[in-house]
Amino acid sequence: MPHMTEEKIEDELVKKLIEGVLDIKNLDKRLGQMRPGDVSELIEKLPEKLKIEVFQKLEPETASEILLTVNNENREILLEKMTTPQITGIVEEMDSDDAADFVSDLSDEQAREVLKELPPQESAEVRSLLDYPEDSAGGIMQLELVSLHDTQTCQDAIGVIRSKSEDVEELHNVFVMDSFNRLVGTVPLRKLILHSPGKPIREIMDPDPVSVGVTGDQETVAKIFRKYDVVSLPVVDEEGRLLGRILHDDVLDVITEIDTEDLLKVAGTDDEEFESASWLNAARYRLPWLLTSLVGGIFMAAIINALGAPIKQTVSLAAFIPVILGMGGNVSTQSSAIAVRSLSLGKINGSGIRHFILKELRVGFAMAVFCGTLIGAIATAINVEPEIGIVVGASLFASMAFASMMGTMVPLILHKLKVDPVLGAGPIVLTMADIAGLLIYFGLAAVLLRAFV
Repeated sequence: MPHMTEEKIEDELVKKLIEGVLDIKNLDKRLGQMRPGDVSELIEKLPEKLKIEVFQKLEPETASEILLTVNNENREILLEKMTTPQITGIVEEMDSDDAADFVSDLSDEQAREVLKELPPQESAEVRSLLDYPEDSAGGIMQLELVSLHDTQTCQDAIGVIRSKSEDVEELHNVFVMDSFNRLVGTVPLRKLILHSPGKPIREIMDPDPVSVGVTGDQETVAKIFRKYDVVSLPVVDEEGRLLGRILHDDVLDVITEIDTEDLLKVAGTDDEEFESASWLNAARYRLPWLLTSLVGGIFMAAIINALGAPIKQTVSLAAFIPVILGMGGNVSTQSSAIAVRSLSLGKINGSGIRHFILKELRVGFAMAVFCGTLIGAIATAINVEPEIGIVVGASLFASMAFASMMGTMVPLILHKLKVDPVLGAGPIVLTMADIAGLLIYFGLAAVLLRAFV
Protein backbone atom coordinates (compact mmCIF):
# COMPACT_ATOMS: atom_id res chain seq x y z
CA MET A 1 0.00 0.00 0.00
CA PRO A 2 1.55 3.36 -1.03
CA HIS A 3 2.46 5.79 1.75
CA MET A 4 0.04 8.71 2.11
CA THR A 5 1.30 12.14 3.05
CA GLU A 6 -0.34 14.14 5.85
CA GLU A 7 -1.89 16.44 3.25
CA LYS A 8 -3.47 13.54 1.37
CA ILE A 9 -4.80 12.09 4.62
CA GLU A 10 -6.36 15.47 5.48
CA ASP A 11 -7.90 15.79 2.01
CA GLU A 12 -9.35 12.28 2.27
CA LEU A 13 -10.77 13.09 5.71
CA VAL A 14 -12.28 16.34 4.45
CA LYS A 15 -13.89 14.51 1.55
CA LYS A 16 -15.39 11.85 3.81
CA LEU A 17 -16.75 14.46 6.24
CA ILE A 18 -18.31 16.57 3.51
CA GLU A 19 -19.86 13.54 1.79
CA GLY A 20 -21.17 12.22 5.12
CA VAL A 21 -19.22 8.95 4.79
CA LEU A 22 -17.52 9.65 8.13
CA ASP A 23 -19.72 10.67 11.06
CA ILE A 24 -18.48 13.49 13.29
CA LYS A 25 -19.31 11.30 16.30
CA ASN A 26 -16.64 8.80 15.23
CA LEU A 27 -13.94 11.43 14.77
CA ASP A 28 -12.54 11.53 18.33
CA LYS A 29 -9.88 8.86 17.80
CA ARG A 30 -8.72 10.30 14.47
CA LEU A 31 -8.38 13.79 15.91
CA GLY A 32 -6.43 12.47 18.90
CA GLN A 33 -3.86 10.97 16.52
CA MET A 34 -3.35 14.17 14.52
CA ARG A 35 -0.93 16.98 15.23
CA PRO A 36 -2.51 20.36 16.11
CA GLY A 37 -1.14 21.93 12.92
CA ASP A 38 -2.78 19.21 10.82
CA VAL A 39 -6.08 19.63 12.68
CA SER A 40 -5.89 23.37 12.02
CA GLU A 41 -5.48 22.80 8.27
CA LEU A 42 -8.31 20.26 8.33
CA ILE A 43 -10.67 22.78 9.95
CA GLU A 44 -9.76 25.50 7.45
CA LYS A 45 -10.71 23.23 4.54
CA LEU A 46 -14.16 22.34 5.90
CA PRO A 47 -17.48 24.16 5.35
CA GLU A 48 -18.54 26.48 8.18
CA LYS A 49 -20.93 24.07 9.92
CA LEU A 50 -18.37 21.24 9.93
CA LYS A 51 -15.62 23.59 11.16
CA ILE A 52 -17.63 24.25 14.31
CA GLU A 53 -18.62 20.61 14.84
CA VAL A 54 -15.03 19.35 14.49
CA PHE A 55 -13.66 22.10 16.74
CA GLN A 56 -16.16 21.27 19.47
CA LYS A 57 -14.78 17.69 19.57
CA LEU A 58 -11.30 18.87 20.54
CA GLU A 59 -9.77 18.81 23.99
CA PRO A 60 -9.18 22.30 25.49
CA GLU A 61 -5.39 22.01 25.15
CA THR A 62 -5.61 21.18 21.43
CA ALA A 63 -8.38 23.75 20.90
CA SER A 64 -6.15 26.46 22.36
CA GLU A 65 -3.43 25.69 19.81
CA ILE A 66 -5.93 25.64 16.95
CA LEU A 67 -7.33 29.08 17.79
CA LEU A 68 -3.81 30.50 17.69
CA THR A 69 -3.01 29.10 14.24
CA VAL A 70 -6.21 29.51 12.17
CA ASN A 71 -6.71 32.78 10.31
CA ASN A 72 -8.88 35.61 11.65
CA GLU A 73 -11.93 34.66 9.60
CA ASN A 74 -11.97 31.07 10.85
CA ARG A 75 -11.25 32.16 14.42
CA GLU A 76 -14.34 34.38 14.36
CA ILE A 77 -16.45 31.49 13.03
CA LEU A 78 -15.25 29.16 15.80
CA LEU A 79 -15.66 31.72 18.58
CA GLU A 80 -19.13 32.76 17.49
CA LYS A 81 -20.73 29.57 18.85
CA MET A 82 -18.69 29.44 22.07
CA THR A 83 -19.76 30.61 25.51
CA THR A 84 -17.58 32.74 27.78
CA PRO A 85 -16.79 29.77 30.11
CA GLN A 86 -15.70 27.72 27.09
CA ILE A 87 -13.44 30.50 25.84
CA THR A 88 -12.04 31.00 29.34
CA GLY A 89 -11.25 27.27 29.64
CA ILE A 90 -9.27 27.43 26.41
CA VAL A 91 -7.39 30.59 27.43
CA GLU A 92 -6.32 28.84 30.65
CA GLU A 93 -4.46 26.27 28.52
CA MET A 94 -2.40 28.93 26.75
CA ASP A 95 0.98 30.33 27.72
CA SER A 96 0.72 33.87 29.10
CA ASP A 97 1.98 35.55 25.91
CA ASP A 98 -0.44 33.61 23.70
CA ALA A 99 -3.28 34.27 26.13
CA ALA A 100 -2.59 38.01 26.04
CA ASP A 101 -2.47 38.03 22.22
CA PHE A 102 -5.70 36.05 22.04
CA VAL A 103 -7.59 38.21 24.54
CA SER A 104 -6.43 41.39 22.79
CA ASP A 105 -8.12 40.16 19.59
CA LEU A 106 -11.48 39.66 21.34
CA SER A 107 -14.11 42.38 21.46
CA ASP A 108 -13.85 44.69 24.49
CA GLU A 109 -16.90 43.09 26.09
CA GLN A 110 -15.69 39.52 25.51
CA ALA A 111 -12.21 40.38 26.80
CA ARG A 112 -13.63 41.85 30.02
CA GLU A 113 -15.79 38.78 30.59
CA VAL A 114 -12.94 36.33 29.96
CA LEU A 115 -10.53 38.24 32.25
CA LYS A 116 -13.20 38.24 34.94
CA GLU A 117 -13.71 34.46 34.62
CA LEU A 118 -10.01 33.57 34.67
CA PRO A 119 -8.37 32.60 37.98
CA PRO A 120 -7.08 35.78 39.71
CA GLN A 121 -3.37 35.09 39.16
CA GLU A 122 -3.75 34.23 35.47
CA SER A 123 -6.03 37.21 34.93
CA ALA A 124 -3.47 39.52 36.55
CA GLU A 125 -0.69 38.10 34.36
CA VAL A 126 -2.66 38.59 31.16
CA ARG A 127 -3.68 42.12 32.20
CA SER A 128 -0.05 43.02 32.89
CA LEU A 129 1.00 41.84 29.42
CA LEU A 130 -1.86 43.73 27.76
CA ASP A 131 -0.37 46.96 29.11
CA TYR A 132 2.60 46.65 26.74
CA PRO A 133 2.41 47.66 23.06
CA GLU A 134 1.71 44.66 20.84
CA ASP A 135 4.91 45.12 18.82
CA SER A 136 7.22 45.57 21.84
CA ALA A 137 9.38 43.04 23.70
CA GLY A 138 6.87 43.21 26.57
CA GLY A 139 4.06 42.48 24.14
CA ILE A 140 5.61 39.21 22.93
CA MET A 141 7.26 37.96 26.14
CA GLN A 142 5.85 35.20 28.33
CA LEU A 143 5.96 35.10 32.11
CA GLU A 144 6.54 31.34 32.45
CA LEU A 145 10.23 30.85 33.23
CA VAL A 146 12.63 29.39 35.80
CA SER A 147 14.68 31.87 37.84
CA LEU A 148 17.04 31.52 40.80
CA HIS A 149 19.09 33.75 43.06
CA ASP A 150 22.85 33.69 42.69
CA THR A 151 23.21 32.29 46.20
CA GLN A 152 21.52 28.99 45.25
CA THR A 153 23.03 25.72 44.01
CA CYS A 154 22.51 23.35 41.08
CA GLN A 155 20.44 21.11 43.34
CA ASP A 156 18.18 24.06 44.18
CA ALA A 157 17.81 24.80 40.46
CA ILE A 158 16.77 21.23 39.63
CA GLY A 159 14.20 21.36 42.43
CA VAL A 160 12.72 24.60 41.08
CA ILE A 161 12.62 23.15 37.56
CA ARG A 162 10.70 20.11 38.79
CA SER A 163 8.24 22.24 40.73
CA LYS A 164 7.49 24.33 37.61
CA SER A 165 7.47 21.48 35.10
CA GLU A 166 3.75 21.84 34.38
CA ASP A 167 3.89 25.61 33.86
CA VAL A 168 7.18 25.87 31.96
CA GLU A 169 6.89 23.45 29.06
CA GLU A 170 9.90 24.60 27.05
CA LEU A 171 13.10 25.17 29.02
CA HIS A 172 16.54 26.06 27.70
CA ASN A 173 18.06 28.37 30.28
CA VAL A 174 17.68 29.15 33.96
CA PHE A 175 17.90 32.88 34.71
CA VAL A 176 19.94 34.05 37.69
CA MET A 177 19.04 37.14 39.75
CA ASP A 178 20.67 39.04 42.57
CA SER A 179 18.94 40.02 45.83
CA PHE A 180 17.21 42.93 44.01
CA ASN A 181 15.79 40.57 41.32
CA ARG A 182 18.12 42.07 38.72
CA LEU A 183 19.31 39.72 36.00
CA VAL A 184 22.97 38.84 36.58
CA GLY A 185 23.43 35.62 34.61
CA THR A 186 22.03 32.65 32.72
CA VAL A 187 22.73 28.93 33.05
CA PRO A 188 22.02 26.49 30.20
CA LEU A 189 20.13 23.38 31.28
CA ARG A 190 23.05 21.22 30.13
CA LYS A 191 25.39 22.81 32.69
CA LEU A 192 23.00 22.09 35.57
CA ILE A 193 22.94 18.41 34.65
CA LEU A 194 26.71 18.07 34.23
CA HIS A 195 27.80 19.79 37.47
CA SER A 196 27.56 18.40 40.98
CA PRO A 197 24.38 19.19 42.97
CA GLY A 198 26.21 21.36 45.49
CA LYS A 199 27.88 23.56 42.90
CA PRO A 200 26.96 27.25 43.44
CA ILE A 201 25.01 28.73 40.53
CA ARG A 202 27.18 31.86 40.44
CA GLU A 203 30.25 29.72 39.57
CA ILE A 204 28.76 28.18 36.43
CA MET A 205 26.51 30.97 35.14
CA ASP A 206 27.25 33.24 32.19
CA PRO A 207 27.81 36.56 34.01
CA ASP A 208 27.15 38.67 30.90
CA PRO A 209 23.70 37.59 29.69
CA VAL A 210 22.16 38.93 26.50
CA SER A 211 18.85 40.62 27.29
CA VAL A 212 16.36 43.10 25.86
CA GLY A 213 14.50 46.00 27.48
CA VAL A 214 10.77 45.54 27.91
CA THR A 215 10.05 48.60 25.74
CA GLY A 216 12.30 47.49 22.86
CA ASP A 217 10.50 46.91 19.57
CA GLN A 218 10.06 43.45 18.07
CA GLU A 219 12.48 44.17 15.23
CA THR A 220 15.20 44.77 17.83
CA VAL A 221 14.31 41.44 19.41
CA ALA A 222 14.63 39.68 16.05
CA LYS A 223 18.04 41.27 15.45
CA ILE A 224 19.29 40.12 18.87
CA PHE A 225 18.21 36.53 18.21
CA ARG A 226 19.88 36.61 14.82
CA LYS A 227 23.08 38.25 16.05
CA TYR A 228 23.68 36.16 19.17
CA ASP A 229 22.04 32.90 18.01
CA VAL A 230 20.09 32.43 21.26
CA VAL A 231 17.04 30.22 21.80
CA SER A 232 15.51 32.25 24.63
CA LEU A 233 15.94 35.87 25.59
CA PRO A 234 15.32 37.42 29.03
CA VAL A 235 13.30 40.65 29.15
CA VAL A 236 14.21 43.25 31.77
CA ASP A 237 12.89 46.62 32.94
CA GLU A 238 14.86 49.88 33.16
CA GLU A 239 16.45 48.75 36.43
CA GLY A 240 17.56 45.42 34.96
CA ARG A 241 14.94 43.41 36.86
CA LEU A 242 13.81 40.19 35.20
CA LEU A 243 10.25 40.38 33.88
CA GLY A 244 9.86 37.53 31.40
CA ARG A 245 11.39 35.72 28.45
CA ILE A 246 10.97 35.47 24.68
CA LEU A 247 11.33 32.10 22.95
CA HIS A 248 12.68 31.34 19.49
CA ASP A 249 9.26 30.25 18.14
CA ASP A 250 7.78 33.64 19.05
CA VAL A 251 10.64 35.36 17.22
CA LEU A 252 10.01 33.18 14.17
CA ASP A 253 6.43 34.49 14.18
CA VAL A 254 7.75 38.05 14.51
CA ILE A 255 10.17 37.64 11.60
CA THR A 256 7.39 36.15 9.46
CA GLU A 257 5.11 39.03 10.41
CA ILE A 258 7.75 41.68 9.63
CA ASP A 259 8.65 40.09 6.29
CA THR A 260 4.94 39.80 5.39
CA GLU A 261 4.32 43.45 6.30
CA ASP A 262 7.30 44.55 4.19
CA LEU A 263 6.19 42.47 1.22
CA LEU A 264 2.64 43.80 1.45
CA LYS A 265 3.89 47.39 1.65
CA VAL A 266 5.97 46.88 -1.48
CA ALA A 267 2.80 45.60 -3.16
CA GLY A 268 0.91 48.69 -2.00
CA THR A 269 -1.31 46.97 0.56
CA ASP A 270 -1.25 45.91 4.21
CA ASP A 271 -2.02 43.13 6.67
CA GLU A 272 -5.65 44.14 7.12
CA GLU A 273 -6.36 43.46 3.44
CA PHE A 274 -4.26 40.28 3.56
CA GLU A 275 -6.50 38.87 6.32
CA SER A 276 -9.75 40.22 4.88
CA ALA A 277 -11.99 38.15 2.63
CA SER A 278 -13.73 41.24 1.19
CA TRP A 279 -12.85 42.15 -2.40
CA LEU A 280 -14.06 45.71 -1.72
CA ASN A 281 -11.50 46.10 1.07
CA ALA A 282 -8.78 44.71 -1.19
CA ALA A 283 -9.64 47.22 -3.92
CA ARG A 284 -9.78 50.09 -1.40
CA TYR A 285 -6.25 49.33 -0.12
CA ARG A 286 -4.62 48.82 -3.50
CA LEU A 287 -6.26 51.57 -5.54
CA PRO A 288 -4.36 54.58 -4.07
CA TRP A 289 -1.02 53.05 -5.02
CA LEU A 290 -2.24 52.19 -8.51
CA LEU A 291 -3.46 55.78 -8.90
CA THR A 292 0.10 56.89 -8.14
CA SER A 293 1.33 54.79 -11.06
CA LEU A 294 -1.54 56.01 -13.24
CA VAL A 295 -0.70 59.66 -12.61
CA GLY A 296 2.92 58.87 -13.40
CA GLY A 297 1.82 57.17 -16.64
CA ILE A 298 -0.19 60.22 -17.67
CA PHE A 299 2.83 62.40 -16.98
CA MET A 300 5.01 60.12 -19.10
CA ALA A 301 2.50 60.28 -21.95
CA ALA A 302 2.69 64.07 -21.77
CA ILE A 303 6.49 63.89 -21.98
CA ILE A 304 6.36 61.68 -25.06
CA ASN A 305 3.79 63.96 -26.66
CA ALA A 306 5.78 67.11 -25.91
CA LEU A 307 9.30 65.91 -26.67
CA GLY A 308 8.63 63.22 -29.24
CA ALA A 309 6.82 65.32 -31.85
CA PRO A 310 9.77 67.50 -32.95
CA ILE A 311 12.01 64.49 -33.50
CA LYS A 312 11.70 62.93 -36.95
CA GLN A 313 13.16 59.60 -35.75
CA THR A 314 10.32 59.21 -33.19
CA VAL A 315 9.29 55.77 -34.50
CA SER A 316 12.82 54.38 -34.23
CA LEU A 317 13.21 55.84 -30.75
CA ALA A 318 9.83 54.49 -29.61
CA ALA A 319 10.99 50.92 -30.24
CA PHE A 320 13.50 51.26 -27.40
CA ILE A 321 11.18 52.88 -24.81
CA PRO A 322 10.34 49.52 -23.14
CA VAL A 323 14.06 48.77 -22.81
CA ILE A 324 14.86 52.12 -21.21
CA LEU A 325 11.92 51.96 -18.79
CA GLY A 326 12.28 48.25 -17.99
CA MET A 327 16.00 48.41 -17.21
CA GLY A 328 15.61 51.56 -15.10
CA GLY A 329 12.78 49.97 -13.14
CA ASN A 330 14.72 46.75 -12.56
CA VAL A 331 17.83 48.58 -11.35
CA SER A 332 15.86 50.83 -8.98
CA THR A 333 14.01 47.80 -7.56
CA GLN A 334 17.27 45.91 -7.01
CA SER A 335 18.97 48.87 -5.32
CA SER A 336 16.02 49.71 -3.08
CA ALA A 337 15.58 46.06 -2.08
CA ILE A 338 19.25 45.86 -1.04
CA ALA A 339 18.97 49.14 0.88
CA VAL A 340 15.77 48.15 2.68
CA ARG A 341 17.12 44.73 3.61
CA SER A 342 20.41 46.18 4.85
CA LEU A 343 18.53 48.69 6.99
CA SER A 344 16.28 46.01 8.46
CA LEU A 345 19.30 43.87 9.38
CA GLY A 346 21.09 46.85 10.95
CA LYS A 347 24.00 46.65 8.49
CA ILE A 348 23.85 50.34 7.60
CA ASN A 349 24.78 52.68 10.45
CA GLY A 350 27.19 55.50 11.23
CA SER A 351 30.17 55.68 8.89
CA GLY A 352 28.91 52.55 7.14
CA ILE A 353 26.26 54.60 5.32
CA ARG A 354 28.86 56.40 3.16
CA HIS A 355 30.57 53.11 2.31
CA PHE A 356 27.25 51.50 1.40
CA ILE A 357 26.19 54.39 -0.85
CA LEU A 358 29.54 54.49 -2.68
CA LYS A 359 29.48 50.72 -3.19
CA GLU A 360 25.94 50.74 -4.62
CA LEU A 361 26.71 53.70 -6.88
CA ARG A 362 29.77 51.90 -8.23
CA VAL A 363 27.70 48.78 -8.86
CA GLY A 364 25.01 50.82 -10.62
CA PHE A 365 27.59 52.69 -12.70
CA ALA A 366 29.28 49.44 -13.79
CA MET A 367 25.99 47.87 -14.84
CA ALA A 368 24.96 51.07 -16.63
CA VAL A 369 28.24 51.20 -18.62
CA PHE A 370 27.94 47.56 -19.69
CA CYS A 371 24.24 47.62 -20.59
CA GLY A 372 24.44 51.07 -22.21
CA THR A 373 27.34 50.01 -24.43
CA LEU A 374 25.62 46.75 -25.38
CA ILE A 375 22.25 48.29 -26.28
CA GLY A 376 23.97 51.15 -28.10
CA ALA A 377 25.84 48.68 -30.32
CA ILE A 378 22.67 46.70 -31.00
CA ALA A 379 20.64 49.85 -31.79
CA THR A 380 23.37 51.02 -34.18
CA ALA A 381 23.41 47.64 -35.94
CA ILE A 382 19.63 47.51 -36.58
CA ASN A 383 19.13 51.19 -37.55
CA VAL A 384 20.21 53.05 -40.65
CA GLU A 385 21.02 56.15 -38.60
CA PRO A 386 24.04 55.48 -36.33
CA GLU A 387 23.04 58.43 -34.16
CA ILE A 388 20.05 56.40 -32.89
CA GLY A 389 22.49 53.89 -31.34
CA ILE A 390 24.39 56.70 -29.62
CA VAL A 391 21.17 58.18 -28.20
CA VAL A 392 19.86 54.80 -27.00
CA GLY A 393 23.17 53.76 -25.43
CA ALA A 394 23.76 57.09 -23.69
CA SER A 395 20.15 57.21 -22.47
CA LEU A 396 20.22 53.69 -21.03
CA PHE A 397 23.49 54.43 -19.27
CA ALA A 398 22.17 57.68 -17.76
CA SER A 399 18.76 56.28 -16.78
CA MET A 400 20.26 53.16 -15.16
CA ALA A 401 22.83 55.19 -13.24
CA PHE A 402 20.12 57.58 -12.02
CA ALA A 403 17.72 54.74 -11.13
CA SER A 404 20.44 52.97 -9.14
CA MET A 405 21.22 56.14 -7.21
CA MET A 406 17.53 56.82 -6.55
CA GLY A 407 16.79 53.22 -5.52
CA THR A 408 19.62 53.44 -2.98
CA MET A 409 18.97 56.93 -1.66
CA VAL A 410 15.16 56.98 -1.30
CA PRO A 411 15.01 54.22 1.39
CA LEU A 412 17.93 55.85 3.26
CA ILE A 413 16.23 59.26 3.19
CA LEU A 414 12.92 57.79 4.36
CA HIS A 415 14.73 55.97 7.18
CA LYS A 416 16.40 59.23 8.21
CA LEU A 417 12.99 60.93 8.26
CA LYS A 418 11.63 58.14 10.51
CA VAL A 419 9.37 56.87 7.70
CA ASP A 420 9.23 53.15 6.93
CA PRO A 421 11.84 52.68 4.15
CA VAL A 422 9.83 49.82 2.64
CA LEU A 423 7.56 52.50 1.17
CA GLY A 424 10.46 53.64 -1.02
CA ALA A 425 10.64 50.24 -2.73
CA GLY A 426 7.07 50.33 -4.05
CA PRO A 427 5.24 52.04 -6.89
CA ILE A 428 6.69 55.48 -6.02
CA VAL A 429 10.29 54.52 -6.90
CA LEU A 430 9.24 52.64 -10.03
CA THR A 431 7.12 55.55 -11.27
CA MET A 432 9.92 58.03 -10.58
CA ALA A 433 12.37 55.77 -12.42
CA ASP A 434 10.05 55.63 -15.44
CA ILE A 435 9.56 59.41 -15.52
CA ALA A 436 13.30 60.04 -15.17
CA GLY A 437 14.01 57.47 -17.89
CA LEU A 438 11.70 59.16 -20.37
CA LEU A 439 12.98 62.64 -19.58
CA ILE A 440 16.57 61.46 -20.06
CA TYR A 441 15.74 59.50 -23.23
CA PHE A 442 13.82 62.16 -25.12
CA GLY A 443 15.89 64.99 -23.65
CA LEU A 444 19.12 63.44 -24.94
CA ALA A 445 17.43 62.59 -28.22
CA ALA A 446 16.34 66.18 -28.72
CA VAL A 447 19.85 67.50 -27.97
CA LEU A 448 22.02 64.84 -29.64
CA LEU A 449 19.98 64.34 -32.79
CA ARG A 450 19.98 68.09 -33.48
CA ALA A 451 23.76 68.01 -33.06
CA PHE A 452 24.02 65.39 -35.83
CA VAL A 453 21.87 67.40 -38.25
